[in-house]
Amino acid sequence: MSRIDREELYPQPDEAGEEDLWKLPLAYGDLEIEARFLGVASSQQSGHSHPGEIVTDKRKCAQCRWFEPRIFRETGGERRYILYTIGCSDVPGEKDLIRYRYARDAYEAVSNMKTPHPQTGVRAIVGVTKRMFEQAAAFDPELKTALEEVGALPTDDDNRTWRTA
Repeated sequence: MSRIDREELYPQPDEAGEEDLWKLPLAYGDLEIEARFLGVASSQQSGHSHPGEIVTDKRKCAQCRWFEPRIFRETGGERRYILYTIGCSDVPGEKDLIRYRYARDAYEAVSNMKTPHPQTGVRAIVGVTKRMFEQAAAFDPELKTALEEVGALPTDDDNRTWRTA
C-alpha cells in the first residue's frame, strides 16, 4: 500500500476536529463510526536507516515501517473514544497492521495508550502517542483534563502551543 493510498484511506492531521461518518479499513471489512476525529501522529522518518530504497529484512527503519495512532470520539450514543492504530509498512509482502479499541472515558483512553519503559516498566504516554494526544486535547476538554492529570501535556510554563490542525 503506498503513502498516497494511506492519505486517501485514513484521516489526516488537517482533518482533526471534523465530525463525520468515518469508514476505517480493518483486516476484514471496515469500521464505520459517527465521530469527531481528534488527532493523529506518525513516527515515519524522512530517511532510511539502511542502504537501498527498502529494508530487506527485519531491521528497523522508520521510513519503511512506522506507527500511526489516531483517536476519535463518538458524536452520539455513549460518546466513547475510539483508539485506531496502524503499524504501517511499505515493505513488499507486508501489510499494515490495524487495531482498534473503544474506551468508555478519557482516562481509559489515556491508560490504554500508555507504553511501558523498556528498563523500568513504568507506563507513560510517550513519543508519537504523546503528539497525537497533544493535538486531540485541543478538541476535547475531557481528554485534555485527563492528560493534564497524568502529566502528559505541556504546562503553561513550557511556552509551547498545541497544534490544532
